[in-house]
Amino acid sequence: MDSSGVMGFNKSVRMMVQIDVRNPLMKQMKLKLRNGIEEYFNVKYEKPPLYVFYCGKIGHGIKDCDECRDVEEPMNKYEAWLKASPWMKRINI
Repeated sequence: MDSSGVMGFNKSVRMMVQIDVRNPLMKQMKLKLRNGIEEYFNVKYEKPPLYVFYCGKIGHGIKDCDECRDVEEPMNKYEAWLKASPWMKRINI
């Protein structure tokens, strides 16, 4: 987790995590807050590698996707919103 204490305009928190690439990317994450309340937060990925918008899995393209190969017109479950905007560094003047 980025411990700089800098929160962006959209109140985001930056974390480094390990991802099991056999599973689809997560769209939301459930976190337990200090007051004990559990909330869901949207997840965005900084510099994500190649992934398929249909299955959400990393490491292959649409032509190699086993899940949507037999689907005539696959509907995307994932979109470009999953990609985070670049993290801005705070400059102290």
